[in-house]
Amino acid sequence: MIPPLPHQLLSLPSGFVPRAVQASEPLSQALYLGASPARPQVLDASALSFNTRLKWFVICFVCGIFFSVLGTGLLWLPGGIKLFAVFYTFGNLAALASTCFLMGPVKQLKKMFETTRLLATIIMLGCSN
Repeated sequence: MIPPLPHQLLSLPSGFVPRAVQASEPLSQALYLGASPARPQVLDASALSFNTRLKWFVICFVCGIFFSVLGTGLLWLPGGIKLFAVFYTFGNLAALASTCFLMGPVKQLKKMFETTRLLATIIMLGCSN
């Protein structure tokens, strides 16, 4: 079997042109992923295909539910309060990560901190610590 060539190992978005990064350049411009120059999409979900985003959404969401239910089940064991805290936190983080695959992490954070969702975000983040 012939090993794949380096360009076959990495799939880059269409329109991506490698270039040197200047030291004074902001990170958002250095990570330019081939979007229109008026709106660079840094860490955007659109760099992945829809099928890939959907698969990873389902994987993360199912893992999140599994860890949350597992943590709740471990709550009833002796000393299970620590295990509950760990697994329930992992479940919440996996569920949040799943939505990042659908819309992208930057858009997810922007929506979380909108004025209509700010109180819920503060309560969720405050109670998870």
